[in-house]
Amino acid sequence: MTFKIKHLYYTNKKQDYESKTSFKVQEEISDKEVGIFPNPNNGNFFLFLNGEKEQSQLEIFDLNGKLVTSRTFDNLSGHYILPMELSYLEKGLYSVQVQVGAELSTKKLIVQ
Repeated sequence: MTFKIKHLYYTNKKQDYESKTSFKVQEEISDKEVGIFPNPNNGNFFLFLNGEKEQSQLEIFDLNGKLVTSRTFDNLSGHYILPMELSYLEKGLYSVQVQVGAELSTKKLIVQ
């Protein structure tokens, strides 16, 4: 399956970038659902989101419930791929919570 992605966001330390692209994924992601690929990973992964011109909040927690990172995205509309560069995370299991509008999704993240 190939998603036509409206926006691909990626970040370096100096500047945020945005581009339009297509990206082939093997799992179908329904409206307002969250996907993580690859999983397990080394802390670097892609987060797949769908939005409908809504604010989205991403939070990642360790097993002790400590907030590891959070991000807010305004006015997401369509399918998004967000590269996550969290290689500083220790090996283990994490909880990824994404709220898109009023919908809350929780996924497991495995860092090896």
